[in-house]
Amino acid sequence: MALWARTQQLTGSYLRDVQELYRTRFPIEVRHSIAQWLESQDWRLIDENNDEATAYHMLEQMEMQINEKANAYMHDEQSFPFRLRLLDTASGIKMAYKDYPLELVRLIRESLFREEQLVLMCTNEPMKQENQVSQTERKILTDLETLRNDVAKAGTYVKDLHQKHEYFVIQFQQNHKTEDLLKALKAQNAGGDFKKQQRIQQQIKNHEMENTNLKTALRSGAMDIKNLRTKTYQHMKDITSLFATLCHMVFDVELISWKNLQRQSTFKSDHGFTLTKIQRWCEELASLLNDCKQQVMKLQMLEGEIKSDGHSTCTVEELDKELRSLLNILLRNSFVVDRQPPQVIRKDAKFTANVRLLVGHKLNVFMSMPTVEASIISEPQARRIVSDGCIGDNMENAGDILNNKGTMEYTPGQGQMSIAFRNMQLKKIKRADRKGQELVVEEKFCILFRAVIQADRKYESWTMSLPIVVTVHGNQECQAQATILWDNAFSDPRRIPFTVPDQANWTDLSTLLSCWYHLKTDKGLSFDHLQILAAKLFGESNNDYSANMVSRSQFHKDHLQPGKCNFTLWEWIYSVQKLTRDHLKEAWVDGHIMGFVSKKTAQEILMATPPGTFLLRYSDTELGGISIVYNEHVPGQDTMHVCNLCPFTDKDFKIRSLADRIKDLDKLWTLYPATPKNVAFGKYWSRNVDAVQQSVPGDYIPHTLSMTIPNASSTVNPANVGGTTPDHLLHPPLSASSMDFEYPDDELATYLSPGFNQSDFNDVLADFVPGP
Repeated sequence: MALWARTQQLTGSYLRDVQELYRTRFPIEVRHSIAQWLESQDWRLIDENNDEATAYHMLEQMEMQINEKANAYMHDEQSFPFRLRLLDTASGIKMAYKDYPLELVRLIRESLFREEQLVLMCTNEPMKQENQVSQTERKILTDLETLRNDVAKAGTYVKDLHQKHEYFVIQFQQNHKTEDLLKALKAQNAGGDFKKQQRIQQQIKNHEMENTNLKTALRSGAMDIKNLRTKTYQHMKDITSLFATLCHMVFDVELISWKNLQRQSTFKSDHGFTLTKIQRWCEELASLLNDCKQQVMKLQMLEGEIKSDGHSTCTVEELDKELRSLLNILLRNSFVVDRQPPQVIRKDAKFTANVRLLVGHKLNVFMSMPTVEASIISEPQARRIVSDGCIGDNMENAGDILNNKGTMEYTPGQGQMSIAFRNMQLKKIKRADRKGQELVVEEKFCILFRAVIQADRKYESWTMSLPIVVTVHGNQECQAQATILWDNAFSDPRRIPFTVPDQANWTDLSTLLSCWYHLKTDKGLSFDHLQILAAKLFGESNNDYSANMVSRSQFHKDHLQPGKCNFTLWEWIYSVQKLTRDHLKEAWVDGHIMGFVSKKTAQEILMATPPGTFLLRYSDTELGGISIVYNEHVPGQDTMHVCNLCPFTDKDFKIRSLADRIKDLDKLWTLYPATPKNVAFGKYWSRNVDAVQQSVPGDYIPHTLSMTIPNASSTVNPANVGGTTPDHLLHPPLSASSMDFEYPDDELATYLSPGFNQSDFNDVLADFVPGP
């Protein structure tokens, strides 16, 4: 199936991603109209060969393809508006890219790559999973229907057995009376007249015949009871086997799949997977299991009336034991963390979590609502609990949590039995000794939730959260997130807590980074972006990195280009993500930030463009920095010069936004490749000059901030010509060097705060000093 055909089958947030992809850059009408032609061209080869002549030829071919498609609608009145849009789009693309045909090639290549990535990520793999899930779901529904019928049939067997028991007891009592009567008649036959003896003998003969018939009926009834009891026990045995199979499918397949999706939601958008379906199955299993237990109780009662001969393949005690075991499995596995606590928890910070019991009200649990207790445990403790299948006596916690107990509540409207911990607070943490170069933020813990549930007896249930990392200072957040991201992306759902592979394929890691970046900034990384990241990581220029492996150490511990920079790949991408999320999200989503491009490539691009052209790139040397790169004529010479402004960081944008800084600089005319800066950034510009003037009290003179480049000659920006004077020219410009800003030393303030003790300080230092 063609890529565009598969793309059109996407739904929900995936479809919105496609709409966003084609919203501002490449017309979706063109993508739809000439889909087959677009997908049949080798855009990658043209781009990598930097073949401008072929690129221009492709531009002309595209214009011809669009016009042909538009002319095909000539005789269709309903498609007339669409035909006009296509014709207008064809001429617009030709005008926009006739001087930069390679940019169009790169744009199409990037769009197709991103589209294919969405399809692979959100269609192929999930569709395979959904097909597997749908097969499992069909099997569950079929087996549940079989189980309902079997439980109903077992009820019929028990009812028939009860009736046979009653009839047998009546016959047994009748036989007992007949034997007593025979004894009395035989005693009377010892004396008396002949006629009386003759009459008594006839009565004895009749009662003996009746007694013989009763004994025959009793033997037959006993055999019927034995056969029906054996049949019922075997049927109940089959029911328990079917129960076990269903529990495996519901908990080891469906619930594990849901937990896996829950784990992936930390780096993928939430696609609405809920527990509703699984809860419905759990409730039905609980209801049917309760019916079976009632039937076994009746069998136990009947067994007490008429003892078994002991030759049955299954006893009622064994059935009761198996049902209790199944109920324990049901209660244990249906106790889940509905909403996970944050996976990076800062000491003394409040956090929340939700725990839910999926059997709901079916076992009358609401008659005695369970109390749930939360505690933090270490990785070795979690491993031991999973291995043993139970919580050991007197287990010592790995820390202290406030507000960690509560009673579950049942909400009839939602049919949910759950508890929300809204104000938990981690007050103390006990760390293990570190090994080798292990960082403090690589140590994993988890929150253990446990409860005692009262059904026919008390059952202990427990569940664990996803792994968490505990920090004591904000500067540990970046590395802690790296530990969690790697764990969530590459761990096996059925692993021993909390083992992870030490290596990952670059293809998998790049897809992860793109998904994570999209989750944080509303737009993922393109093929070219990922190629640049790969070149940074592997230190080589290569067109295909798909076979390369990346270790955890390379990802978030080893510095990029040792000796040249003192940060890792993860620290670099985390910092630019944070800057983009906090200050540049709209411009990034609209495609106005090139971002991932080297300084050398940026210079080469701008050397071939008109003066005043600029682009935005993330700094290679300043963490969380973005630089404006622009070109200008060298005064007195017929040559071009490319300038790189000192990178802007979070502190700079808290003073003045990037869009306003671009507005301030008259040297910047056109955003690469050919978008006037007022078109690209005009909607982000601040329009608060009048508000500032109106808010000035008394006779004070209002003022505003603007940015200038020291010793830069002023050039009128064509984008600002049009009868109005730019806002920043209304006031004397202020250079950054002319103002003395002081920023509070947040880290020092934190270290000196009363709540920051010596052990916390040691934890912070531990991430910078190798362990013993």
